[in-house]
Amino acid sequence: MSLDAFEIKVVPEPGQDMAKLLGQEESMIETANVVLTPLPPLKAMSFAIDDRYWIKKNKRQYQPEFTENPERKLKVVFFHDSYGQKWMPFLGYNFNRVYFIWQYNWDMDFVEQQKPDVVIDEMLERFVVSKDPTNLTENNE
Repeated sequence: MSLDAFEIKVVPEPGQDMAKLLGQEESMIETANVVLTPLPPLKAMSFAIDDRYWIKKNKRQYQPEFTENPERKLKVVFFHDSYGQKWMPFLGYNFNRVYFIWQYNWDMDFVEQQKPDVVIDEMLERFVVSKDPTNLTENNE
């Protein structure tokens, strides 16, 4: 699916990640926050949480969200950090089912349960130097 199927807007928002670490989220405004809004005939993708999958206990924001699109065929498990949230409104249109999991290491039990066609691992480059890629399958508690 092309980005032409979406209205693309830049909408300022409070600072994220580094600004929060510095306690400056209100003064360090993100000015390049891109919002994708589907154009007709597309409808907004809806996200659900499947309560059968509690990967990180007591941390609801990190639970796997998923989208379903019966017009597509492939299943994806998408591990991501905070930047992965920006992909969520777009990826759901391209696959039958996408599980979005906010964590740095792969949960291999979850991957084996879901039997995805594709596993995507999105990671901010500052984590590439602090995370050994060969350890991505280790538990992420």
